[in-house]
Amino acid sequence: PSPITETTMPSREPPERVDPDPGPKVTGEVPEDLLVPVLNDAASRLGVTVDQLTVMRAEAVVWSDGSLGCPQPGQSYIQALVSGYWVEVSDGEKLLDYRLTESGAFFVCEGGPGAGTSGSGS
Repeated sequence: PSPITETTMPSREPPERVDPDPGPKVTGEVPEDLLVPVLNDAASRLGVTVDQLTVMRAEAVVWSDGSLGCPQPGQSYIQALVSGYWVEVSDGEKLLDYRLTESGAFFVCEGGPGAGTSGSGS
């Protein structure tokens, strides 16, 4: 019997989009036990109930340093890759940009890249 040869067809998929600013690397989703405290905090800050909130982004990411992608003036940060999460929550009017560590510690990023923007271009 003759050996089986494999023929590859050229891919018809569009080329991969190259983003000049790819942001943090997305690696998964946010565990519910870390998301719930964020939603409770967002509801408190926005003066709404949790069921009035929409999670716009909930991604596991690897941040490039200890600022979690949201450096604050006058602060110094560990210069190492930091695993964590990026969560954006909206009440339909305002968007809160949360940065979380893997252990669940979080803060609202104000003035950082993506802070206060929905990314929808509207």
